[in-house]
Amino acid sequence: MRSLTYLLRLLVYWWLPALAMLLTIAVGFVVWALGSQPGTRFLLQTVSSQFGGEVREVRGSVLGGLTIGHFSLNDPAFEVLLENARLDVDWLALGSKRLQVRELSAGLVQVALHSSEEDAAPEPEDEAPFAMPVLPVSIALDKFAVGRFEFQQNGESLPVGVSDVEAALFLGAAQAQLVLTQGRVSHEQAEVDLSADMRLSGLQDPWPLSGWVQAKARGATAESVLCVPARVQRQDTADACVLDLTVAMEGSLDTMTTTLAGSGAGLSLRAQADLLPRAPFPVRMADIVLDIAQGGSIEGKLDWSGEGGGQTPDWRAWKSNLKIRGLDLSRWLPADVPQAVISADLAVDGRLDEQGRPLDVGLDMRMGPGALWNRQAVSGSLALRADMAGPDWTTWRLPSFRSDLKVGDAGLRGNGAWGRAGDKLVLDVAVPAFGTLWPDLEGRADLKAEIEGSLQAHRLRLEGHYAPRNVLPGVVGQGPASARLNAAGAWSASTQGWRGQLSQLQAEHAGFSLALQQALPLSLDMPPGQPLQWRVGKTTLLVGLPDDQQVAIDHELSAGAGERIQSKGRIPDLVLSSGLVDKLKAAFQQADSATADARGGVVVLNERRSEQRVNLSAEWDLVVAQHLTGTVSIERRGGDILIPGEPQVALGLDKLRIEARARAAGARGSQVDIGLELQSQRVGSASGEGSLLLVRPAAGGWALSPTVPIRGALRADLADLSWLALLTGDSLEVGGSLRADVQAEGLPGKDWDIRGSVSGEKLRVVRVDDGIRLVDGRLAARFDGDRLLLDELYFPASVRVEATEWRTREWIAKESDVKNGYVKATGDWNLMASAGKIRVEMHHFPAMQRTDRYAMLSGAVEIDAALPKVSVTGSLTADAGWFGLDMLSSVPRVDDDVVVVRSMDQHVAQSSALDLSMQLKIDLGPRFYIVGLGIDAGLVGSLEITLRDGRLTGMGTLRTRAGRIEAYGQRLRLQKGILTFQGSLENPLLDIEALRNEGQVRAGVRVVGTAQRPRIDLISYPEVSDVEKLSWLLLGRGPDEGGGDTSMLLSLGASLIGGNGEPFYRRFGLDDVGIRSGSVGSSGSLLPDVTVAGSVNRTGDDDLSSQFIYASKTFADGITVGIEQALSGSETVGRIGYRLAQGLSLDLKTGTVNGLELIYRLILPD
Repeated sequence: MRSLTYLLRLLVYWWLPALAMLLTIAVGFVVWALGSQPGTRFLLQTVSSQFGGEVREVRGSVLGGLTIGHFSLNDPAFEVLLENARLDVDWLALGSKRLQVRELSAGLVQVALHSSEEDAAPEPEDEAPFAMPVLPVSIALDKFAVGRFEFQQNGESLPVGVSDVEAALFLGAAQAQLVLTQGRVSHEQAEVDLSADMRLSGLQDPWPLSGWVQAKARGATAESVLCVPARVQRQDTADACVLDLTVAMEGSLDTMTTTLAGSGAGLSLRAQADLLPRAPFPVRMADIVLDIAQGGSIEGKLDWSGEGGGQTPDWRAWKSNLKIRGLDLSRWLPADVPQAVISADLAVDGRLDEQGRPLDVGLDMRMGPGALWNRQAVSGSLALRADMAGPDWTTWRLPSFRSDLKVGDAGLRGNGAWGRAGDKLVLDVAVPAFGTLWPDLEGRADLKAEIEGSLQAHRLRLEGHYAPRNVLPGVVGQGPASARLNAAGAWSASTQGWRGQLSQLQAEHAGFSLALQQALPLSLDMPPGQPLQWRVGKTTLLVGLPDDQQVAIDHELSAGAGERIQSKGRIPDLVLSSGLVDKLKAAFQQADSATADARGGVVVLNERRSEQRVNLSAEWDLVVAQHLTGTVSIERRGGDILIPGEPQVALGLDKLRIEARARAAGARGSQVDIGLELQSQRVGSASGEGSLLLVRPAAGGWALSPTVPIRGALRADLADLSWLALLTGDSLEVGGSLRADVQAEGLPGKDWDIRGSVSGEKLRVVRVDDGIRLVDGRLAARFDGDRLLLDELYFPASVRVEATEWRTREWIAKESDVKNGYVKATGDWNLMASAGKIRVEMHHFPAMQRTDRYAMLSGAVEIDAALPKVSVTGSLTADAGWFGLDMLSSVPRVDDDVVVVRSMDQHVAQSSALDLSMQLKIDLGPRFYIVGLGIDAGLVGSLEITLRDGRLTGMGTLRTRAGRIEAYGQRLRLQKGILTFQGSLENPLLDIEALRNEGQVRAGVRVVGTAQRPRIDLISYPEVSDVEKLSWLLLGRGPDEGGGDTSMLLSLGASLIGGNGEPFYRRFGLDDVGIRSGSVGSSGSLLPDVTVAGSVNRTGDDDLSSQFIYASKTFADGITVGIEQALSGSETVGRIGYRLAQGLSLDLKTGTVNGLELIYRLILPD
């Protein structure tokens, strides 16, 4: 009893007060944490610190209303951020069993989830229906608001943004309601404003539901799918990018009725549907009407018919009808797609099995009036039926197929069935003009296809033809093409594989052909859980080339499985000939070039060209998987290459082999080694090797290793460079010897390190047509890193053509320093930067040597390049030279009576990739002459030529020195001749004066103005009338007092001075016409100057008695034919001259004077 009393006293006096004190402290702490601002801040900071977050700007308390400026949680599995959050709860309402939340809002809510592979494992699904637990209180959320919501999962954001959400929620014991006052969903294509009112009248299955949802969508840009494109708008409408939708629903998860109404963006939509939300296909019956303001309408109906009886039939059979009228798809298609208007009636029906898988489906489509594609009428029908005879997809059949569709003149016709033994499906596609199907396409094509049998055993035949609009046979892409194919095969369900063979494959196009020499076996396997496997067996493929050559490709094997691909084969003999190369060039030439050739040209029928033939063979054996392994090689088997020239010379090939070997290197790398070996009896030898590392990135494909350098080496000892004529053509002669020993290595896209040297001896570059002769040259160059250092490229002067102009020839013969002439180039070039400097020096170097022109130059030219910019500066002086003007008369041109009315070819000037600038000074020196066309004069002066922005200009003055000109049948002295260049090189200023310095009056002509608009005047010293000027110029005397020759002088002067600057007689094919004094037929011989027959009409006082007019024409081989006619007598002499040697000629005369003369002329210098 005493012990019990002691325990009661201990409990009352000690334990109860302690417990009361602890309870008081706990309640006080809770009240402090929830009811005061410091307590609430402490509570939030404690929670956030446990997840690595933070809290800022806490105002108020949980009990009195709370505002948080910043709250975040950072966990390895999730991240949460709240900004400007607000919580306001009416806690007193809990006394009425009601949780009243006045406001729950946030300006920004960010949620990020980070899932791992363990988290990704699916949880087992609970098949039991969800049941709402019984809540002790009702929940009323008066205001729920979010300014902006952002969500990420594993770093990927939602494709849409959610903002401006404001809603209210009520959840009671037997009902619930959600009212969405506003909400915005944003996408790059559109923005949608939402509002809704949804009510649940029961909180258990089948969840009776009623409510509505309204959406107002606006296109974000003019290119949005909601916007009516401006090109198809018939008038400006305010709702061109706005669409209003309203959805109303009533029912439960067992059955539900839904209505949809929408308008805007040029659309009007009305739809009603009866739904079975829990069925495999939830739509039981639906009606839809869509009207488009810009044209067109769609009316559709979907109806499911039940199989079986009872209150809940099994909805498995369905049918649908769709009626489309005038639906213009332009608003949804890109602007470059042709116009498409759909008008059609479609009927679709089908059946599903118990698991919702399709059993069969049928389609019947009939095009209606107004259907268009690419402005072409679309008509016809398409009907088909497909069914599945078993559970596997390989049992699909096509019991019936019928097609008769046309787009303009193009059509698709088909009929038949496929899927059973004996079935046959025939398709016929005909396109008379591709422009019917797509704008700007040209050509025509047809395709016929036949497929027989079923998937288990079938046969396929294809035949197609194509022809372009403008057929150019032999030109790739412009010639007709055809192809034929026959194949057969079978599918095995047990092995999940297909076996077959290609028995025929033929194709022809532009001189190329392809054909199988024997059947090609094919296989395709699809083993469960393994990648697709394919195999192409052994066959021989014949490839026909434009030179009528048949190349056999022996294919051994090609196979693949997943990433692994293998191929092996060989080409035993490929004849590479010059004829084949020419025909390949012609086959792949541009269409405009082919068209130009088709219009006309010159075909040299008797051209003989030695055929170059090289026999090559090739082999390959490659495997592509994680690594690239195997070999590829090309080797010469026979034949040789001929170097262009007269005569052609064989290259003397002994060996030519190129080989590449690949092997595995590392986990995902492949080492590729390349070797080259060349041996020639005439050219010499060359060998090289290289290596690179290919890597296989995780994304697939192959790439050069960014860390392992590419290495290469080349050694060459070329004794004869004449083989370069294969590249330059026979118009440029190249020769000499070259030795090279070069090593290089570098990373892809980085700088290269190149070492080695190149040397050359007896180098030769000759271009006969332009008179360029560079012979006996030498070359010394070396590589240093990424630079090519040109130590010296030297050519000595070599005078090979004797100058025909006597003063130039005489100076060259007397000037001893001419033998020491040279041209030399030095400099360096950065190979990676494509930049460098070259200096070219000339000293007494004959840069041009031809019988009609000659130029010996001295000076220096600097070439500074940083591609694409090239700058050329320098100064050159002509030590000696001359230019023959006679060659200008041989340049062909269109006659004056030909007028081009319209050019059929529009030639577009090709822009150069180089930005070339030039500033070059040319000084003609004291010994430059122009000779020919009756002119013989020295030319002095300098000209500075500038090229800027593609415009070539010149500044300077050229003057004649001690010259003469033969014009109007007379030899005139050039008193003055000045050409002043002040810009365009084509139009210098002229100031030329030529006089006949005989008689009392010196008469002549003056040419002033510009080259394009010259003005020719008659002049005389002293000044006399124009008639007297003509008389003194042409006859060497004044006109007769009787005026008998005045009319002749005026007409002759007008024809001689007028025109376009060309002597009138050249229009008749004559080389020289003029008036001379002396005896007709005289040539300084002993033959008589005057005969009795020629003196009948002569008088002693007639001033014309000693003058005659002559005309002559010079032909090839030194033959000259001419005629002379006395002005006042009847003497006429025809002459034929033949030049035997320098200064020696044979002259035959007939007419008034007859005879044969051997004449030697010696002309002494002034």
